[in-house]
Amino acid sequence: MSKMLGFEPSDHSRSPSTSFSLSMPFRRSKNASDATPAKMSLAQVKLQVELSFQDLEGEEVDRMRYKVRSVRDVKELWMLRSDIHQLISRRHSQYVAAERINGLLPCFEGWIPAKSMAKI
Repeated sequence: MSKMLGFEPSDHSRSPSTSFSLSMPFRRSKNASDATPAKMSLAQVKLQVELSFQDLEGEEVDRMRYKVRSVRDVKELWMLRSDIHQLISRRHSQYVAAERINGLLPCFEGWIPAKSMAKI
């Protein structure tokens, strides 16, 4: 029948001398879930923190904005979370403040030990 279709039957009994699947070592493919998220830079974390209270105005807010912009370390930003929470809760509510502060947790991954990154 294969003769009728115009090709010769091949000899499948011989083993390939070099097979791609055999020549490459077994590798685990990288999935998106396997990749660890990249640590944000200090500038990126500052921006995200500042965006958390961008809708607020006033002298107290301006002072907080100045503090955020002048920190030299992500740990200093981490320490400002409580003050920022108070600032937001005075203008909105504690629920809104907690949502915004908790939303910043991914920004601190890689900078702050995981055991310290509890939600409010």
